[in-house]
Amino acid sequence: MKRIYGLLSDGVIVMGIAILLLLLNSEVTRGQLADSPWPMFHYNLLHTARSPYDTSRVDGEVKWSFEPGAWSESSPVIGSDGTIYIGVHGEFGKLYAIDPANPTMPKWIFDTGRGLFTWGMWKAIQATPAISADGTIYVVALAPEGDLGKLYAINPDGSPKWPQPFLIDINEDVWSSPAIGPDGTIYVGSHDAYRGKLYAINPDRSLKWQPFETQSDVSSSPAIAPDGTIYIGSGDGNLYAIDSTNGNEKWRFTIPIPPSQFIPPGTKKTYTMVESSPAIGSDGTIYVGSAVKMFDQEDNPLSTIGKLYAIDPNTRTEIWSFPSDNYIDAEVWSSPAIALDGTIYFGTGWGSDSNVYAINPDGTQKWSLSTGGSVESSPIIGSDGTIYVGSSDRNLYAINPNGTVKWTYNTPCCGWVASPAIGADGTIYALNDKLYAFGVPPSDTCTYTVSPTNQSFSSNGGIDSISVTTQSGCSWTVTETLDWVSILSGSSGTGNGTVTYSVSVNNTEQSREGTITIGNQTFTIRQAKSVFNDVTDATHWAYRYIYAIYTEGITVGCGNNNYCPNDQVTRGQMAAFIIRAKYGEDFSYTQTPYFSDVPATHVFFKYVQKLKDEGITAVSGVYGVDNEVTRAQMAAFIIRAKFGETFNYTTTPYFSDVPSTHTFFKYVQKLKDGGITAVTGTYGVDNIVTRAQMAAFLSRAFLGME
Repeated sequence: MKRIYGLLSDGVIVMGIAILLLLLNSEVTRGQLADSPWPMFHYNLLHTARSPYDTSRVDGEVKWSFEPGAWSESSPVIGSDGTIYIGVHGEFGKLYAIDPANPTMPKWIFDTGRGLFTWGMWKAIQATPAISADGTIYVVALAPEGDLGKLYAINPDGSPKWPQPFLIDINEDVWSSPAIGPDGTIYVGSHDAYRGKLYAINPDRSLKWQPFETQSDVSSSPAIAPDGTIYIGSGDGNLYAIDSTNGNEKWRFTIPIPPSQFIPPGTKKTYTMVESSPAIGSDGTIYVGSAVKMFDQEDNPLSTIGKLYAIDPNTRTEIWSFPSDNYIDAEVWSSPAIALDGTIYFGTGWGSDSNVYAINPDGTQKWSLSTGGSVESSPIIGSDGTIYVGSSDRNLYAINPNGTVKWTYNTPCCGWVASPAIGADGTIYALNDKLYAFGVPPSDTCTYTVSPTNQSFSSNGGIDSISVTTQSGCSWTVTETLDWVSILSGSSGTGNGTVTYSVSVNNTEQSREGTITIGNQTFTIRQAKSVFNDVTDATHWAYRYIYAIYTEGITVGCGNNNYCPNDQVTRGQMAAFIIRAKYGEDFSYTQTPYFSDVPATHVFFKYVQKLKDEGITAVSGVYGVDNEVTRAQMAAFIIRAKFGETFNYTTTPYFSDVPSTHTFFKYVQKLKDGGITAVTGTYGVDNIVTRAQMAAFLSRAFLGME
């Protein structure tokens, strides 16, 4: 990559920073960034490069690869629907949209026009795209010499969003990747022959404020702190803090010239650079890499050294640098990644040192790993702590948190410059001449459970959630084709997760039932039609219970499309409720009447007979079919139906009106033990049960509701 140098007034030339690409993470509000597995370079606006997805079961085997026909230095990004977007070089730059379920055929290809011939090759898309919350993909492309570079806004279907691209001052390589602020502003740096700029562009293609100018290239990708401050590096040797509201400089940190003992004899020109994008820690500390290049009078290189700096944004001073009293014999080109425990990972290259370093938050070294070439690729981190980074030795490295190599993949083509990305199922996507997908071994067996396994809704619908349980690293997706069910969140995941869904209003005259599949598990949704004129308000305390027992066929109402929630329950109705809840409508029963007041012609005959057959009622002679049911009797009916007469129960009374000597004590105690009644203090043992209360008792006892 060509560097642009700026001569200082004392004759010492300071060379700037070229910070790579990084954007989103869960630690900072995503705002207008896509809520997707990897919406920008280095994942989030803080540039932590730390994914929330587990990659522990990825073993380095290639699941599939896609060959775009040109090499790339741009990192993949992933949309909310799982689509992977990659930009590539070539005489004509192209952005590809790839469905990981069918990677052999791109969903679409967007042509960015003729690129720039430089460094002996055609280059086009060098920076990493970024994806906004509405799915727009922003990507910067180079243009032929003499033309301006272009920022494109592309719709999710591959069509241009803007009638024309936004033009950017670029006449060399451009590494600055777009960052999308919480208000939707697109921030991107530029690189021309003598200066750099930071652009702030509104989603409608207008400028938010006039570009912020530096004295050399801005190859750095902007990082954005939670307070809105934008941090970028420049080829003039400064790290800038910029006010996102107006584009004014808040402060700058200048990379210091090394002490004389680190400058070789014959040095006439000394340049400082920061070719790594800043990353922001959880405490606000800014981490950024740097390099120093020294030349003789004829511009022959004499030495290249570098450091990683930790900068306090409050005091605007160095907290520490690594190495503290020395320099690395190479540039710190790679952008730092920050682990959950605060460890900082970065790579080195363009010198005699080609390592991946792990640095403690206090600036001391945790470990280093030597590779066989320059580490221009920036590390990323899975939620399990595995670090992924490429090297010019053509190896992609998976590194354990303790610094040992987990696995490597050697590509026959070329070295790795782009940083990888992590999908929602833990797949690692890495790009050079091909896009490689490193996934979970197919022989690995995952088991899934969902809880609950079903749910019933009233005709008014509603929102609920499902818990998914599986092994760490096991991926799953939700499959549903119901036009009355929508997945609100958790449409896919890795490991344990939650699926939130909504059920729309049922305006039809029929109840309905459908299923959705999560992993290999089926979840059933049932919804009632709107049938009860006297229970239409979803705010009614028993609304969901009433419609649940209707949906399950436990009640048909009280007639005339009413439920009569405040009516008192009779012993005949109680028999029907309990037997339907336990057996449905199809069951055998004794044909000879047990009770004189419940002949074979009685509407509740079969239910009362079955109640007696099962020992749920103990009376004989006269059943009292029209008598009202007390809460004590209801407890006995339900508990006998579920447990018979022999069961364990808490012996210390729950209620003041149901002492241990009470006839119905054990039934009421068991009712409370099972969460079938929620009252405390006084049970109301002699109160008559209403139909609304009965719906609640039945739903809790037989449908598993709370």
